[in-house]
Amino acid sequence: MNINLSEALKEKMFGDEAVIRHLKSCEDAFSAGNRTALYEAIALCARFQAVIPEWAADVILEGEKALKSGECKDFNEFFCGAGNRFESQRARRREERIKANVGNVIGQLTKYRCEGGSLNAEEAFGHVSEITGLPRRDVEEIYRRHGTRIKDIPPGNPGGVSYCSAHGILELPRRSGRPIL
Repeated sequence: MNINLSEALKEKMFGDEAVIRHLKSCEDAFSAGNRTALYEAIALCARFQAVIPEWAADVILEGEKALKSGECKDFNEFFCGAGNRFESQRARRREERIKANVGNVIGQLTKYRCEGGSLNAEEAFGHVSEITGLPRRDVEEIYRRHGTRIKDIPPGNPGGVSYCSAHGILELPRRSGRPIL
């Protein structure tokens, strides 16, 4: 499905003011101790061809010195802090799988409920897991995050109501064409 956004909405969501707000959020998160916010800020700057904010540049330069001197062990320590690591690769893959399947799972659970299915975890989540090919725990997680309104649908849909849901993921655009300096 293709979603067309107005130029005004694109500007609100992805324009310079939005990028500045996102970078401010990264700064606040970093100041609160979330070192991975530095990486997020760098990625935002790369995506939108934005100048790295002064706070992030200072941290990067301090980190460069700490890495060269051996004061900082490696890039994991630099971006995550001593003793911390990014989420495991397996956890990140699972999260992406969950995000990519929200619409399908919610649609299947809604259909199952309208056809008279119980929301008994064993029954409903097992059924949808089988149809989608996803692990049952992923189906349960998607329901926990996005599907709690499904329980409001009466089993079998005796009123004949047409239920629908929509889920989409907006990819951040990649800005290009700005001069380097």
